[in-house]
Amino acid sequence: MVIMIVVLLLLYGVASSWATDYELLLEDPDIFSTCSEGPPGSINIRQAMNFDDLVVDQEADTLHLSGNVTVIWDVQPTDRITAKLDFFHYNRGSWEPTIFGMATQNFCSIMYDKHQYWYKYWTKPFWYTSPSILY
Repeated sequence: MVIMIVVLLLLYGVASSWATDYELLLEDPDIFSTCSEGPPGSINIRQAMNFDDLVVDQEADTLHLSGNVTVIWDVQPTDRITAKLDFFHYNRGSWEPTIFGMATQNFCSIMYDKHQYWYKYWTKPFWYTSPSILY
């Protein structure tokens, strides 16, 4: 019995040591940057959407977004939306990629796919989703 408790405590210690906390620190409150090597004919997010009514406030370690974003891109049914999102972290003077990112060659075909990890955030207002995404 004692050995079993010791083993369980060791397993618990190892399992909990794999956890980590992430902190998002923005040096620039403008969270969207232009792609420097976009394919010909591509547009950036500021050409596709109007952010004039979006307010971004940064307080210490919290980023507050409020307002509206309006799509101004004249999307046609034959258009194909290709998107790529990558997260980087700043380490010793240079930006390094992380394991977090996504890419799709045809966003419209998977936009409402329940098996995609962004589905519950994409199809519901932000405040109806799990509070765990706020931390």
